[in-house]
Amino acid sequence: MSIAPAQVIDAVTAVRRRIEAAGGDPDAVRIVAVTKGHDLSCVRSALAAGLADIGESYAQELVGKADLLEATDVR
Repeated sequence: MSIAPAQVIDAVTAVRRRIEAAGGDPDAVRIVAVTKGHDLSCVRSALAAGLADIGESYAQELVGKADLLEATDVR
């Protein structure tokens, strides 16, 4: 299952607005993208949306995706 970066950006924007509407500081809240059950493209979408923290349920899934990202990423 793939999620486009624009979808993630829209979701993050909505979450930050809800934080602000509740009286919080959106810049003081860490948003963690959880990519459990999703492929590497979802990790890339989260990174493109400015999210630096990625969560997984299992260490081996995190390591596998990190290895794939490193091997295929052109920075």
